[in-house]
Amino acid sequence: MLILLRGESDPWMPLHWGLPGGHVEDGESYVEGAARELSEETDIHLDISELRYVDYLRTPEGRICVFGAYLDYEPHVDLLDGEHEASEWVYPRDFRFYRTVPGLMDIMTR
Repeated sequence: MLILLRGESDPWMPLHWGLPGGHVEDGESYVEGAARELSEETDIHLDISELRYVDYLRTPEGRICVFGAYLDYEPHVDLLDGEHEASEWVYPRDFRFYRTVPGLMDIMTR
């Protein structure tokens, strides 16, 4: 699983690990938004048919939908957005070794 380290100056949860993501734009489906955000943040380009809905979290700001993809390769990650400081490919069982954003451990271990 790909996780990204939020930047030191990020207003929400700086220096915590989380998933690539962001807001859905007008006229965009959740899965289209997930693919776009992944591309914008990491330069990984997946077709929306490769993404599968995993689960969602409710936050005070709204609903966060989580998507995943099973790949037979480990794509190279280029951090493009300037919001993140590092990336790691990890197994969910190893999340306990990372300082993650709230809810990530729960949703990935369901």
